[in-house]
Amino acid sequence: AGPGEGAGLSDDGCGLCISMRQLLIILKESGILETYLSTREAIHLMSRSNPTAVDGEDYNLDVKMTFLDFMDTLLLCGLQWHARYKDSNCTAPQPSNPPSSPPPSQ
Repeated sequence: AGPGEGAGLSDDGCGLCISMRQLLIILKESGILETYLSTREAIHLMSRSNPTAVDGEDYNLDVKMTFLDFMDTLLLCGLQWHARYKDSNCTAPQPSNPPSSPPPSQ
């Protein structure tokens, strides 16, 4: 099963939507969450497109994200990772369970 497979995109009036909870599952399955980004950081980045999802320490992870919100969050995750590792001499941590990839074609 690939990352996010079965995460359940829904079409409930907002076009093709995904919940914040489903995006967290995708980030975890792909090895991004907890390797490159904490859950709290990911939720903070997701809530930038919808501030009502976070109320102090309470999170509403059932808030739907549009495709644009989803892509914006992925970009913010990449920028967060880049800002963390660009100026350091250390290499980025590798996922403990990297997603499988097909063998290179010959």
